[in-house]
Amino acid sequence: LFILLHGCQTIVDNVELPKTEVEPVVHFRYDGALNIYDCSLTKSNPIFGEKRSDFEVIDDAIVTVSGIGKTDTVMYIAGIEKYNDEATLDFIDGETYTMDVRLADGSEMFAQSVYPVRPQNIEVVVDSFKRDFETVYRIRTSWDDIPGMHEYYMLESYQVYNFNGNKDTVSGYVALTAEGDDSRSRFTDEHEAYAFTEPGNNVSVDIFVVLSGITKKQYDYLQFLQRYEPENPFTEPTTVPTNVQGGLGMFVLKNSKIYKF
Repeated sequence: LFILLHGCQTIVDNVELPKTEVEPVVHFRYDGALNIYDCSLTKSNPIFGEKRSDFEVIDDAIVTVSGIGKTDTVMYIAGIEKYNDEATLDFIDGETYTMDVRLADGSEMFAQSVYPVRPQNIEVVVDSFKRDFETVYRIRTSWDDIPGMHEYYMLESYQVYNFNGNKDTVSGYVALTAEGDDSRSRFTDEHEAYAFTEPGNNVSVDIFVVLSGITKKQYDYLQFLQRYEPENPFTEPTTVPTNVQGGLGMFVLKNSKIYKF
């Protein structure tokens, strides 16, 4: 059987592969705790043909965000290859905001998102103990359920190490929460964070907890990324979620609160 199968193998070349259109891809985020627009704008990588190792950045677009009668233009910063700027718009819970990207060829990308409700009555309780060269922090975060709403939240924890003025950020924990109307009075999440220090080294560690209200579309997108396994050959083909018209990507607004300890 092996001989028969091997004998039937034929190498087929000169096959014309399907052409895949290159599309603009935007990832635009506004974080209320930072009041900063953060936008990357690139070209998609084709499925067939020669793939690029690096993303091709689009640096000549006009990127704007508008809402409640005002508009911000987000400027391109060559040093970080992103559109990055401070927001002057007033972001109000429940209001709708619009992202507009006008490309040099005259095409346009468009997306809308509602500014989610910020988590209410947040309480962060921290307990810690020493273990060899590390400190273990047990962090308990709780906040109120909002009656009559279906809420979505994202909880993040970061450690920022300072080595003689050189900072390095480590993302230690990310959790997503969704809940139906009035199923509980309060949400609670518990996790651990770690700070490593060695005697005699001039190293300091800051730990941040970030709790954000997010939209359902962002929640679904983040859930997709948690399940996404592009290197797994047995994974079924899937479409990456997008809320952008005229291209690919996500426009997300986070209503956040940062706690540093």
